[in-house]
Amino acid sequence: MDVNSYGGIVGFSTLHRGLAGCVIDGVTRDVDEHQQLGLPVYARGIIQQSIRNRCAFAGQGIEVQLAGVTVRPGDLVMADDNGIVIVPHEQAQEVLKIAKEYKTIEQRIVQAIRNGDDPVEAHERVNYDSLTTGSH
Repeated sequence: MDVNSYGGIVGFSTLHRGLAGCVIDGVTRDVDEHQQLGLPVYARGIIQQSIRNRCAFAGQGIEVQLAGVTVRPGDLVMADDNGIVIVPHEQAQEVLKIAKEYKTIEQRIVQAIRNGDDPVEAHERVNYDSLTTGSH
């Protein structure tokens, strides 16, 4: 990881092609440009060294490895400040259903706490642990 694999020009190209962001198993540069573009970029780190003449285009819409995880065309890749999740295409609907259940239950817990409930009791009342154990 001694050269970046994603800089400002590539970031602009990403947006120009209609992509929402970038997750790379490498380092990036031109972070300020990505921020100005409103482009989320998730990388292992930041470096100033250019990638020019040190990299080749491998393809588009192909299977790749990201931190040892296989990512195939059609897989769901989600990233935020908490981390990156890769969901195989064939499991995406089920995972999204469970995520919505989590969100609904967590909103109920927050509302209960706002109403003065004890946080532990609020968790127990909405059966939060059933989601984490898979018995939902």
